[in-house]
Amino acid sequence: MNAWSLLNNQALNNAKTAELVVHRKYTRGYTPPVTLPGVTRVETLLLLGVLLDSLLTFAPHVTRSLAQAAQSTHALKVLQSSGLPLPSLHLVCRATLVTRLLYASPCWWGSVSAADKLRLQGALNRARRWHLSCSPAFSLDTLCREADASLFASVLHDRGHVLHPLLPPPVTHTHNLRKRVHNRSVPIRDKFTDQNFIRRMLLSKL
Repeated sequence: MNAWSLLNNQALNNAKTAELVVHRKYTRGYTPPVTLPGVTRVETLLLLGVLLDSLLTFAPHVTRSLAQAAQSTHALKVLQSSGLPLPSLHLVCRATLVTRLLYASPCWWGSVSAADKLRLQGALNRARRWHLSCSPAFSLDTLCREADASLFASVLHDRGHVLHPLLPPPVTHTHNLRKRVHNRSVPIRDKFTDQNFIRRMLLSKL
């Protein structure tokens, strides 16, 4: 790693460098690779506000987001006790609590467990039950799907998007088929498909 940094004219700060080994769960005969000299191996790694774990379940990220959401909920209750009207409180809730829970959702939404999704939705349900937002309660599933669709549309139609090169090549048909949202080749579905944003959206937009 030090050699790569020197070759690319970069200085490596070992104090701020960590190694995260990503692997599948219950892999028979799995042996972790040899640790890098001078680099600490960790089980979780905070990257651009998303807490990654070695199994990419994003369970630590959900726990961290819920802790931050609890702080936002407390602040909303203080505003409520100060007399902020419900419509204004709803807007603040959407801009703070909901935004915190949805941060980078296309990255982790396909990987989190059903139990963690219920935990996240529970935070939104409590906000409604405590009259911190208008009825009905925010739907986490709907909001995450809207975020997925918005990002995928940007990736699909913007050739300059950083994720655009990850799209599979276009396909052409000689038959008059039903028009699809995209003209890209469709990957084969497997149990890991829903964990990848591009593959998940290619299959959901058929």
